[in-house]
Amino acid sequence: MNMFTSLNGISYVSNDDYIRYTSLLNSHVEAIQKSDSSFYRISKDFYRTRDDTIETNFFGGSAFSSTIQKNTTDFNNNIGSAYTSGSIDYSNGTLVTDSILNFKYFINTSTLKHQYSMIQKTSNRNDILKHELQYIDVFQTFKSNSNLPTIYSTSSKVFNKINAVDPIDYQNQMVKNISTTNQDVFSDINNYSIASQNINKVNSINNQVIKKNNLLKEATITVNYKEQKNKVPYLLIPSNMNQTNASITVNNEDLYLPDKFDSNFVVSLPNNKRNQIKIKLNTNQIYTGNFKLVNLDFRKYLNQTKYIRSQNNHISFKNNTFKAEITTTKHNNSISTSIPYSNGWHLSIDGKKYQIRKINNQFIGVDHLTPGKHKLVLSFYPNGLNLGIIISLITLIILIIISILMHKKRES
Repeated sequence: MNMFTSLNGISYVSNDDYIRYTSLLNSHVEAIQKSDSSFYRISKDFYRTRDDTIETNFFGGSAFSSTIQKNTTDFNNNIGSAYTSGSIDYSNGTLVTDSILNFKYFINTSTLKHQYSMIQKTSNRNDILKHELQYIDVFQTFKSNSNLPTIYSTSSKVFNKINAVDPIDYQNQMVKNISTTNQDVFSDINNYSIASQNINKVNSINNQVIKKNNLLKEATITVNYKEQKNKVPYLLIPSNMNQTNASITVNNEDLYLPDKFDSNFVVSLPNNKRNQIKIKLNTNQIYTGNFKLVNLDFRKYLNQTKYIRSQNNHISFKNNTFKAEITTTKHNNSISTSIPYSNGWHLSIDGKKYQIRKINNQFIGVDHLTPGKHKLVLSFYPNGLNLGIIISLITLIILIIISILMHKKRES
């Protein structure tokens, strides 16, 4: 009865719809994997569940699990990805986070939502569509030319602690830590105009209290910004600007936001000659918080990470083990990865065990290597597995002994 009442309250996708969606997505994921056997991540602007990666067997950035580690949700909060206590939605990254986290492929769709009713659309990745190369048609799969290797050598600055005021500041500092320069790649956009209807007068969208003048009428703010030449625009949306409090359209298209998100959220914006962001209040009063427009100087980012992208580290991944050949120098004597740390990772360099250090309290790193070539082996074996096997074997032996004794007792 408990099973019946519990499952009866859950809505289900029909088997036909599930098979159609999963089979089609899987066919395109397999097409990518057949053409590229290296280690990389794939992102997309739609999903059926956050666990599409598990269903179709690829590495991604979204997940739904009650066992997600807190340092993982904290990191996604820091970079501006939507998260809750049990899920992460990496559908709105920037070209910077895509690059650092080794998102090499992006699957885009503008028509599937009409063909598959169960598909949930996420915010458009205007940045990828304009700045990356199309690789496969149908699903429109884009291949990145800017992703960093999964494992690469860099300076010890990569271990510097980041204290940032928002995800854009955090990403700026991430780039500074992995590169040899101290220049920001993101900057604020301040040359925009504001038109309002039925609200108090405001001259900015950042840290403003916005109130309806007439509570019975619709209230809107319209932000107009011009083309950002040689730049990539983004919008930072704080959690209090969620769909409950406001509806946002960009160039007359709905901005798809998660139903719930506990952090600041970064979305890419179109970069046409004229662009418009319209905010409709769904409540009588709202505080915009750290709501702002920013520019990414992508050329500057590529220049600052040129040394890292040029590294050929012969990285392979098989059976939960990474292998790489890394060359370090006097000034780049540390190793950075985009592999999340958890108990169970074991590292050896040149055949000797080596201590792992955390980068941004999330990723595996290594420091103080001597200059020269090094063979790195990073393998995962779950902590406690051996103890669990031993306990299970002891229990099995005890049960067998008890069964034998009881059998003999019955015979006597």
